[in-house]
Amino acid sequence: MDSPHGKNPLLNRRDFLALGAGATAATLLPRSAFALPPSGIASAVLTRGNDNDRSYFYNDTILTPANVRGQGIRKYFSLYMEGDARGAEAQALILPSVPCEDGNVRDVIITASMNNTVWAYDFNTSDILWVKKLGIPINGSGAIDMHNINDHWGLLSTGVIDPDTKTWYGVAWESPDGTAKNGAHFIHSLNIANGARVHPPVPLADLTYQPPNGGKLQRWGDAMRKQRCSLTLTKVKGVKTVFFAAGTVLETASGSAGWIVAYDVATNKIATGLPLSAGYGAGVWMAGSGLSVDDNGDLLFETGNGSFDPNHGEFGEA
Repeated sequence: MDSPHGKNPLLNRRDFLALGAGATAATLLPRSAFALPPSGIASAVLTRGNDNDRSYFYNDTILTPANVRGQGIRKYFSLYMEGDARGAEAQALILPSVPCEDGNVRDVIITASMNNTVWAYDFNTSDILWVKKLGIPINGSGAIDMHNINDHWGLLSTGVIDPDTKTWYGVAWESPDGTAKNGAHFIHSLNIANGARVHPPVPLADLTYQPPNGGKLQRWGDAMRKQRCSLTLTKVKGVKTVFFAAGTVLETASGSAGWIVAYDVATNKIATGLPLSAGYGAGVWMAGSGLSVDDNGDLLFETGNGSFDPNHGEFGEA
């Protein structure tokens, strides 16, 4: 992957730090003048909204009211990303105190771009630690989004981090030629320390559901899907499971059912999938938020446009 600063994006790092709230714009020193800041400064952000309640509560120990009153706010650094004009739709996630291959223990920021690229940064310095391209993204077009806001469709949703294994999970929309016609979704798992694959990618194209009442067999791969709803990691009877949901490009066309999908972390397989209508809408969007999990282990979410008839598996607008 080329970058404006050379062929190796790992060398593309900010060279200067702005020091102190009272420093002037000219008060800049080369990064080499500083030792690597200690790890453990950051608080963990492992999922969209910071927890499975989607509370968005973050226990920041630096950006406190007292510090803001006394020192004000100024930009410390920017995280560099390339490959897509819109950059990332996903929320940045944080895993503190990760032993990395260079021998340092770092607080790591993980985010994913619409160009199907995962970026890992040092929370304290903004250094790019590693970059992983997961596949060719879908080229943006009016057929996917009438407003043509995005030039790519790839890693749209926010992934999730398993802090026990230091693994990031995400769902990418990929195509060998960049066309939506040949696109498919895959679940990926990456080692946060170095970006290496933990398991082979798992395709969703063959996911099917046979309604118990003898209705029509439904297939994930029958429609172009936007997997916008962020991933949720929880345990089902002690088994780590990643849940996520999706809608379709044509929300209420024939075959456009939204889905809830369960992925078994231990076996690297799809455990099950449930379409939320018989083919008329009920996509799950929630502005990109993830499924919530209550104390009983139930999943809580909202569905979009579609028909509603719970006696026949229709759960639109619910």
